[in-house]
Amino acid sequence: MQYVCESLKVDSESRAVQPFPKSPHIEAVVRVVKHVNSDSLLAESAISDSEILVEFENDVTYKKDDVIFFEGELSFKFL
Repeated sequence: MQYVCESLKVDSESRAVQPFPKSPHIEAVVRVVKHVNSDSLLAESAISDSEILVEFENDVTYKKDDVIFFEGELSFKFL
């Protein structure tokens, strides 16, 4: 996930919605697994069985096990 500019802590189940067909825009609820640096974190998501990297446009202070909602751009890089 990239270009996340809006996010907030929530009390909700993990989910992901792509409201605009064929668009990279996504709305998701994820659980934070690890804070990577000031503007990135690893999260568990309904999108993948693997952890995903979420990159924010600004610094974030979320901690492990926080559940957050955000809107951003979905982008996959297979390793």
